Amino acid sequence: MRKGRFFEEQMLNRLCKAGRDSRAQGVKKYGISEQVIYIWRQRPFELGNLRLKKLLAECDLEIERVKEIAAKRW
Repeated sequence: MRKGRFFEEQMLNRLCKAGRDSRAQGVKKYGISEQVIYIWRQRPFELGNLRLKKLLAECDLEIERVKEIAAKRW
């Protein structure tokens, strides 16, 4: 897989700035294509979803532990 030209911080910075402008202006101003903007926007959502899924799994495990402890006490 080809390594990108931009670091993660640069991507987020340019996304924020490009979000303020129209898409056509952002493409011209920052020298990135519309497809790249779309891909970059997907990345933070994917990372956020992974984090939320992990938190949900941890909560489910904790609930199961509490249920087991409660069942043993009674």
